[in-house]
Amino acid sequence: MHHKTFVIYLENTVTLKISSSERSRLKGTMAQQWNVNLFSCVDDIPTCLIGWFCPCYLFSTNAANTSDMNQWLLCAGYCCLSGCYACGVLHYPHRQKLREAYGLVEEPSDIVASVVLSPCANCQEAREIQQRGKPSSSSKARTHQPR
Repeated sequence: MHHKTFVIYLENTVTLKISSSERSRLKGTMAQQWNVNLFSCVDDIPTCLIGWFCPCYLFSTNAANTSDMNQWLLCAGYCCLSGCYACGVLHYPHRQKLREAYGLVEEPSDIVASVVLSPCANCQEAREIQQRGKPSSSSKARTHQPR
């Protein structure tokens, strides 16, 4: 009985060992370019205004598309962290999830976009979601192994 369980486990598990250079090469070839430039905030005035006057709302709307977290909790967290210029701590993982859901190239780095250029990144992410549509639940970044 124990042996059968072990065999079934092996049949349902795949482990790939890829070198870091090969991973970088594959990552670059499979990633798509963003449809929206990071600095083209003013190309969409309504999104730009929401991003300027209520960035916590725009962030939480974007993040709710890639997360099962409560939008108002995300909004409150971003708002609180904005007071000490630490909103990037919350923004960074959600930008990564959005980029992974669409298979987008990391340009500029997620840490720079979410920490230093957070208002521009919020607008870019909102417009990307508008153009591509909400990521399907199957394309959301997974944080656990399949069973």
